[in-house]
Amino acid sequence: MASLSQILSNLRFRLFLRGRVQTWNLAYDLRFGEILRGDIQTRFSELGAERSSNVSYYALSLIFKGETIAADDVLVDVGCGKGRMMNWWLSMRLPNQIVGLELDPEIAAHTRHRLRKHPNVTIITGDGPENLPTNGSLFFLYNPFQKSVVGRFKERILQLPRGDKIRIYYYYCLHIDVFENDPRFSIEYLDLIPDGCSARRRETLERFLEPAAVIRLKGTGR
Repeated sequence: MASLSQILSNLRFRLFLRGRVQTWNLAYDLRFGEILRGDIQTRFSELGAERSSNVSYYALSLIFKGETIAADDVLVDVGCGKGRMMNWWLSMRLPNQIVGLELDPEIAAHTRHRLRKHPNVTIITGDGPENLPTNGSLFFLYNPFQKSVVGRFKERILQLPRGDKIRIYYYYCLHIDVFENDPRFSIEYLDLIPDGCSARRRETLERFLEPAAVIRLKGTGR
């Protein structure tokens, strides 16, 4: 059984983490024009869409901590929603082409208007797999689809010409088995917990963070 001091230490860490995440979210959101809070239930569940949610900047900093973005990478947020992933890329002052794909026309229009001052950002309204840019190389998914649409996304990825460059960052990867069961893909599961965390802090972070994986095509020179 944990001692009182251990319980208090864990509680302090939870409060610190919550405060840090909320402060970071507010600061970065306001930097790009608007506080992005709250989920939006999808109106298109019959098309395989899930609700629109906002990933925290803290989680994004951990997800992409080992990723090098090349000058020729085209960054694609699949199911971009309100656009926090694109905020994060913009905060890195990347000149790369950034594409957001959003099925809901109202959400897409709002995000397009908010990011209108950034000429390297394009928001496309429509079905994600059908509208993947052919020059895309780095893709981010935060559980935007039901399993059937993940399957269509996978097949569309196989048709893209930049197979040797493609990386798919899949956060909250509920349907990772779609890729696990296909020998054409390799999967690397990410340990998002920072080095040096105690067992109790690791347990707290594991409750806060979702599973994440990087998916690549096999036999493409990577």
